[in-house]
Amino acid sequence: MAVTYFNNKRHQIDVLITANATITVAGNNSVSNIAYGTDQTVIGAGIKQIWAMSPSGNSAYWTISRGANLVAAPDSTAYLDFAGNGSNLNVDSTGTIVVTLVGATVGTLMLTLHKQGELPDGSTY
Repeated sequence: MAVTYFNNKRHQIDVLITANATITVAGNNSVSNIAYGTDQTVIGAGIKQIWAMSPSGNSAYWTISRGANLVAAPDSTAYLDFAGNGSNLNVDSTGTIVVTLVGATVGTLMLTLHKQGELPDGSTY
């Protein structure tokens, strides 16, 4: 499986990616890949953390795009902690996330996403 969604909670989700993929963010669980249960509507998601692994030495890297914007291109082995440094990566937070592995046939990417929108308990965040 190219994409595995796990630790899905009301405010965040972890996504493990092993091949080129598209993640639909906005919507309820019939549209969004990251909505929690049947009663959450997600309007956006910021990237809290990125773990990237791709082969070293052969110009291999991942690209992560939101809408029309390239927001990250981690190469080789990388860990980026946006939330731990005070802010999520919120560029085009409503846009679909498109990840592409360039220059290699095998790699792993993990994203921790912070959900935005109406939450099942009636609060907003």
